[in-house]
Amino acid sequence: MAFRICLVGCGGMAQNGHGPMLRKYAAMNPDVELAACCDISRERAEAFALEFGFKRWFINMDDMMDSVGPDGALLAVPVELTAALSVRILERRIPLLTEKPPGISVREGQAIAAAARSSGVPVSAAFNRRSMLLVETLVREINAVGTAIDSITIEMCRLNRREKDFSMTAIHDVDLARYLCGSDYSSAEFKYSGHSAESAVDIGVLARMESGVVVNLGFHPMCGSVTEQVSVRLQGHLFQVELPIFGSRDCPGRIVHIAGNSIVDTLAGHDYEHQAEANGFYSQIVSFYDAVREGRIPRHSVEGSLQPLALACCISGRETSYRKA
Repeated sequence: MAFRICLVGCGGMAQNGHGPMLRKYAAMNPDVELAACCDISRERAEAFALEFGFKRWFINMDDMMDSVGPDGALLAVPVELTAALSVRILERRIPLLTEKPPGISVREGQAIAAAARSSGVPVSAAFNRRSMLLVETLVREINAVGTAIDSITIEMCRLNRREKDFSMTAIHDVDLARYLCGSDYSSAEFKYSGHSAESAVDIGVLARMESGVVVNLGFHPMCGSVTEQVSVRLQGHLFQVELPIFGSRDCPGRIVHIAGNSIVDTLAGHDYEHQAEANGFYSQIVSFYDAVREGRIPRHSVEGSLQPLALACCISGRETSYRKA
């Protein structure tokens, strides 16, 4: 019997990321069926189904779920709708991979986690940096050094992002730092500069992890470049990383390992046919749905996304500090 996947939301994120990678996943796994997609726009849902190979399309999520009875779902809707729709899907006992973040507040994220526990099915938030092959390579290289991380710096730059609340984009690197450290944040201080409370600002985050690692994050939504650059420092070693994010001049990305003031190694990112694969979209689909199909617990739980969500909410509210309870 086929493993049937339904997708909810056929907008930009699905068009550029999840759609082409779900199509590849189905092509690589003959027992996987892209059963249906839905969107409030009839034209968008129909065009999406035709482009990416979904058998049916709907304009109502509940009608789709009733008709198809999927074995797994992927949710890619505006963040304001994520929690409510996630809970409705989980109440149907359908395993769910949802776009990040899991809601616009910690309370919403907790509601998704509670619905997952009640239903007994897995749910994971799709933080794609965790699934980038370049990030997975970085983790292996760090582990091979054999010493603990001392500090991490991540700089996120964007071009003409004028929205006053940049928190739901900044959460990517808040989460990435936690993932690389393998440790929760114990505290964080936030600084804002550049503009008024009603427009885009630069954001600085100086944090300490429970492991003792110092993390410095910088978010620059109005500078002249689209980049994300990571520096990881260990005793005697430095890793400098250029992530292959959508629209970046750094694609396909690279890792430079420096020790003794010399370049030890330079590892180039893969030049994929579709940039969504370089951005981890295919890997996160494989990781989640393979686990569900094989009866395993997926690698990433929604609970692991709640602390990054808490820090993002601090940024959204222009708070100046965070302390783990």
